[in-house]
Order: sequence, then C-alpha cells, then structure tokens
Amino acid sequence: MVHLKGKIFYIILLICFFLLSNCSSRQEKYASILSENHSRSARQLFLKITIDKHYYRHYLRMIKRNHNPQFVIWLADREGKYLDTILITQKSGKALWGYGENTRSPSCLPIWSYARNIMTAPDYFMPTSDQPVPDAITTATPKSSFIYPWAIPFQLTADEYFINLEINMSYDYNLSFHKYLDKNHCNYHPFNGQPSLLYQGVLKTGKTEEQITLKLIGHGHIKGLDGSINPNLEKITTAKKMLKSVTVRYHP
Repeated sequence: MVHLKGKIFYIILLICFFLLSNCSSRQEKYASILSENHSRSARQLFLKITIDKHYYRHYLRMIKRNHNPQFVIWLADREGKYLDTILITQKSGKALWGYGENTRSPSCLPIWSYARNIMTAPDYFMPTSDQPVPDAITTATPKSSFIYPWAIPFQLTADEYFINLEINMSYDYNLSFHKYLDKNHCNYHPFNGQPSLLYQGVLKTGKTEEQITLKLIGHGHIKGLDGSINPNLEKITTAKKMLKSVTVRYHP
C-alpha cells in the first residue's frame, strides 16, 4: 500500500510538472494572426504581444479555466483623437457575452468605446449584437503570445501616433475590487473585478523603421461610466500580470 501511494504521488508530480512546463512554454511561443483588411498600403505595423502568468484565470494555481481576457488595440492621432481600431476580441466586438442579446458590458473596454464615440444604445458605447465591429478586425482571444501584422491605411500620413491597448478580465478580484464590494459605491457590479488597463506608446511613422514598447499608464472607469484614464495603479494587482510586454514595430 505504501509503495502504491508512492507511485501515485510520483505520477501527480509528473502531471504538475507537465502542466507548469506547458504553461511556461506557451508564453514564449508566438502565433501569427493575419490581417484580413485588403484596402491597405504596403506600410505595416507588427504588434508583438507577450502574455504573462495571469493572462488566464487559474484554478488551484495551475489548471487553466476557460476564462480569457478581452482586449482592443487602436490608433489615435497626436492629440489623442481616435482614428482606427486595429484589433479587438470577438466577444467584445460582437457582444457575444453569452447571457442574451441585450446583455451590456460597459466596463469591459470603456476607454476605447468612449474614444470611438459610437453610441449603440442610450448612454452605451460598446458594440452590440446588432451594431458589431467589422469581422476583419476581430479575433478569438489568442491562447498564447502572438504577432499581429497590420497594414497602415494609405490615408495616414507620416506623423506621430498613439498606439493603445486596453485589456480587461471579468471576475479578476483582489482586496480592493472584490466580489462583495458595496454595489451602491459607483454602482459596482459583482462581475467587474479589477478595471481595464491601458497600455500606450507614441510611434513615429516616416521613412525609417521604428520600434516602441507600450507602457502601462492607467486604468478605465470601474463601471464604464466614462472614458477617463485613471493613472493611479496602486490598487491594481494581478491584472498587471496579464501581459508581459507589448511592442510595436513600424515597417515603412
């Protein structure tokens, strides 16, 4: 009996080692997501997103649950005015929330949705099932680190542009944004968890190649009531570990 228990313990250790190794290697492999927008010029951006250990919500710290983050990448001019959406996860871009077609999720990606400024319902700016974003800019949430090539629209001149990435994961609780937070305080909803995070960088598009790394600069409104960017990240914990790095390379 003791010998059998030893074998079972050894097998469990091997399984744990395999799962942890697989999780670690997943972060270093890069899938390529191809752009489907054909009315573009030869100039391209290559967006390299490297995921971190909290990109998935975990159960027992190592077994992945089927709950992935939502994110959107967009372009803005030097004044910060929205210009174009580069890529967005399907659930957010097509309102595929799984709770009925009238489900609303204003707190998912509030900085982007207010910057895009398309009202899809009264006081609501996220896409809806009857007003989704185009298929060409949507993707299923990538399962690993990835590189996305984006052909720059011909009408964009050589200039400085803001590259923005907003990311959020529901139910990502911590001590400050927990499941039982007072609902009367800013009308908090239990599925919110920590608010969306914004990564940003300034890219020059001229005649020479350039590469930048986006920096975490703030978070969105916890309830999605506006598109403000809050630079105070003291109460953000695990959400900072969804992404390891975001780099953008410009190819003229």
